[in-house]
Amino acid sequence: DKDFARLMNVNKNSKEQANALVKVIDGFNNMFKKYKILTPGFQVRNIAGNATNMALSGMPAGRIPEYYAKAGSVLNNSEKLLAKASNGVEFTAKEAKQWKLLQQFYEGGFKDAGTRMQDLEQLRKTIKGKKGPLNFAAEVNAKMNEGMDGLNRMALLMYANDHPKYVQKLGKANPIE
Repeated sequence: DKDFARLMNVNKNSKEQANALVKVIDGFNNMFKKYKILTPGFQVRNIAGNATNMALSGMPAGRIPEYYAKAGSVLNNSEKLLAKASNGVEFTAKEAKQWKLLQQFYEGGFKDAGTRMQDLEQLRKTIKGKKGPLNFAAEVNAKMNEGMDGLNRMALLMYANDHPKYVQKLGKANPIE
């Protein structure tokens, strides 16, 4: 590209220099794209984006922390509830309500919605079968991202269950233009 060559002060006779530079820049960009979800900033943007989407969908922003806490309680209790259900142990009233939410969460496909995220799939392809601290960190970070997304989906599901008119309103919502 002539503009690129001019900006990089590459003369017309040294296209190979420009091509080499483009390859170096592409290499850095590809590395950044593959490992960008390793940064704390990615996690913070993910949390902020999820909260923003919840508020834009109609959930009052002031209620988001409350529903994060409720959702975290249900998700943190899931293994205990599964063990009780598997062993036929009776639930308390609170546990029965949490169990019903977990069933709705899993059977409705809410749990796995975020695992198809393109960035996570690209990262997993990059690190598959490799060992080392960077790859370990990548897998931990990917699981953190999926956990945070699951928490957001559970919080929104719980809010929708507690506020049926909210769901009706969403069904009638006009797209943002």
